[in-house]
Amino acid sequence: MYLSTIIIAAATCVSTASAHVALWDKGMFGFNYPYQASDPQNNNYNNNEPVIPLKQMDGRTTAQWFGHGLLGYPPKAGDFMNLPSGGTYNGEVSCNRGQTTLGNPSDTSAKYKYACKPDGGQYSGVGALHVMNTYNSTVDNKWFGGTALAIAYTSDVANLKPNDLTVISVNQNSVWERQISYKIPSGMPPCPSGGCLCSWNWIHQGGHGEGYPYEIGPKTPMYLWQADGNNLPNLDDPPLYRDNWGFADGAQNDIFQAAATPASSSAPKASATSLLSGWSSVGCMVDSTSSRALPGVSSTDTNNNTIQGCVSSCASKGYLFAGVEYGQECWCSNTATLTSAASTDCNMVCPGDIWSTCGGSSRINVYRSANAPTSGQPTPLPDSMLPSGWSSLGCMVDDQSNRALTGGSTSSSSNTVQSCIASCASKGFTYAGVEYGQECWCGKTARLTAASSGCDVACAGDGSHVCGGSNRLNVYVAKSATTSSSSSVKPSTTSTSVVKTTTSALSIKPSSSSSSVKPSTSSSTSKAPVSTSTSKAATTTSIKPSTTTSKATVTVTSTAPAATTSLPAGWVSRGCYVDSSSARVLDGNVFESKSDMTYASCISICTGKGYSYAGLEYGTQCYCGNNLVKPTQVTSGCDKPCAGDNKAMCGGFNRITVLQKSTVQARHAQEWKPRGGRRHHQVM
Repeated sequence: MYLSTIIIAAATCVSTASAHVALWDKGMFGFNYPYQASDPQNNNYNNNEPVIPLKQMDGRTTAQWFGHGLLGYPPKAGDFMNLPSGGTYNGEVSCNRGQTTLGNPSDTSAKYKYACKPDGGQYSGVGALHVMNTYNSTVDNKWFGGTALAIAYTSDVANLKPNDLTVISVNQNSVWERQISYKIPSGMPPCPSGGCLCSWNWIHQGGHGEGYPYEIGPKTPMYLWQADGNNLPNLDDPPLYRDNWGFADGAQNDIFQAAATPASSSAPKASATSLLSGWSSVGCMVDSTSSRALPGVSSTDTNNNTIQGCVSSCASKGYLFAGVEYGQECWCSNTATLTSAASTDCNMVCPGDIWSTCGGSSRINVYRSANAPTSGQPTPLPDSMLPSGWSSLGCMVDDQSNRALTGGSTSSSSNTVQSCIASCASKGFTYAGVEYGQECWCGKTARLTAASSGCDVACAGDGSHVCGGSNRLNVYVAKSATTSSSSSVKPSTTSTSVVKTTTSALSIKPSSSSSSVKPSTSSSTSKAPVSTSTSKAATTTSIKPSTTTSKATVTVTSTAPAATTSLPAGWVSRGCYVDSSSARVLDGNVFESKSDMTYASCISICTGKGYSYAGLEYGTQCYCGNNLVKPTQVTSGCDKPCAGDNKAMCGGFNRITVLQKSTVQARHAQEWKPRGGRRHHQVM
């Protein structure tokens, strides 16, 4: 369990009128002042009562000023400030509740970076207190006085005294920005059932900004319950949460002996109720730019990224997996390659929901739909799940200018193999094919070219199974099909026959040098060998005997469209590489898209801008550069025909065909220069 505490909104601060702050948490006293937190009719989203400095409470007794006079306004039942023992508490300090993520939920504007908005806009963040030189707008760390969290293991606020609280964590570099973190000591015992009581404490550095005649005193208690005692320096200086007052930065690990049953060290997570119906958490996973856990699309929101928002966005676009990373990134995909990481590695706060974590550096919190494949990767639908009388022919190449199936197509966000077959069969077609997740193609004849890869996109209506890919078609055939296929392999002799068959499948085996149609039992009436000349990509096709009679003339090849070798003089192909929007393999800031893209047109674009590398992606896209950035070469995936030359391959999905001016020497790996990109570092 967490250390469930209730925070006393009694920041012991002495400050100017323009720089009052409080730590805001739904478990604080005075959260909804002047209304009770449980009031269903009234919400004071613009509440700033807890930030009033104690300097303005002169003449009051301890009972009056302790808790800022807000102890009569407790948090709503069940709302606690959760401190993970051995973990990190993430919160918000601000001049006003409305400037935090706990403000009006209908306000979707970006939250301000600093604890308070600037006074009149003159200085960025100057409202966040006494650490900025107002003459030149610079920040000096020496003016940070530090802030502290203190805890009392009691739920009885009526009898709580200032010295009942013990400092457990210090953030020396505060107050400045709105988001703030405190490391919590490990081994702390759990709180009682009613929760502990906690205070947030801050006294700004003296002698800076506007001075005060009153800096310390009984109304600004200093909780110095360290194991080595109260080592106080000259009392002419204000007490600060700094090293010279005995407070190390971070968790105060010298104040407790580890409990026999310590509280939980779990990091904050989004509750199940915050996710869309049918979605669940997979956990914290490893991610890298070279091997994405979710190899789909991504977006970045530095101000408002949340788990719920990311999941909703991915689901609305038909994706089955969603992931949040590096605090601000949202990833969507229909497949997942998952390697578990320690849950504590996913420790970056979501900027739009500080009570949750959105992954970390090279770590991603992954969420899945109930329809997502359990293995993370969709698989071909087994024959046992196909409609009766149908079987799979496998993965085939589909060319937009020369379709494998020519009976027409439909597109559906609920497409499945079974629904496509049913649709084609109802129209009298004997072939059905699914492509790119949501497309269904039908035909009475088939032009089949076997593909060794590329059928890897999940069905839009069945995320567990494959429905083709980019220019790839999963093809299915009825028992009664009459197949007529064209071939790039010219047979030396050809004959046909009427064959009795007993099986429903065409067996397609790539990389053989001959093709034949023959009966396999004595019930056949004839043999019909088809001999072919030797070729680099012919296949063997056999039709096994059945009790029905069908005429079969079949020639099938597994030769994919070849890349053209007619490059402009002085240019050579470097091959196929991994590429993505977050990690471009070419270092130039050039991107153009053309509906008639060719090798020559992309090279012309790049040479015109002074680049020696050209890259083509997804048929229509052109990128340029003078260096390859952390290149990862692959042997498959560059299978998208160029929009202006379907005989050449212009990359694919997250794959780029790289061309190089041959006068440029290939650079060694140690000479490749990273482009910068996003920083991967821990933010505590």
